[in-house]
Amino acid sequence: MRKWWFIVLWLMMLGLAGCQQRTDYPAQLLLADSLASADPTTAITLLSVMEEDMNQAPKATQMLHRLLSIKAADKAYIPHTTDSLILPVVQYYEQGGDPDYLGEAYYYAGRVYRDLNDAPLALAYFQKGLDATQQNKSQWVSSVLYAQMGEIYYYQSLYPEALA
Repeated sequence: MRKWWFIVLWLMMLGLAGCQQRTDYPAQLLLADSLASADPTTAITLLSVMEEDMNQAPKATQMLHRLLSIKAADKAYIPHTTDSLILPVVQYYEQGGDPDYLGEAYYYAGRVYRDLNDAPLALAYFQKGLDATQQNKSQWVSSVLYAQMGEIYYYQSLYPEALA
């Protein structure tokens, strides 16, 4: 009987450990991340309200705020006009920032360069994103990276590459 309770308790602890969210970022940032895809205008508003607090925030929080601002603008179909916002974010994640966000940073760098009509650079960032997602097995990021690469190849009439 004791062994049965031990197994149940052990499984509950494993379940709770697996369901735990990251707590090193403010809850508002995590909410903005969730809202960015479903309601990007609300995410943009939430992120702009947080803008003043970012000067005193830790570097990791500042960089995630910037990444999420770019993400929300992208999801709201606001065209990117410069790479000056994404480049420091990419550099931060390349140099030891949270590895879970590296693939996403590369994805949005590719999206920025796609908006700037620089297909070769966009493809290079998308490929870097694929390489980064192989390490943390992020299926969502991998799928959107492949989709973006295929679309760029398609619009350049490189049909075999687009299919691959």
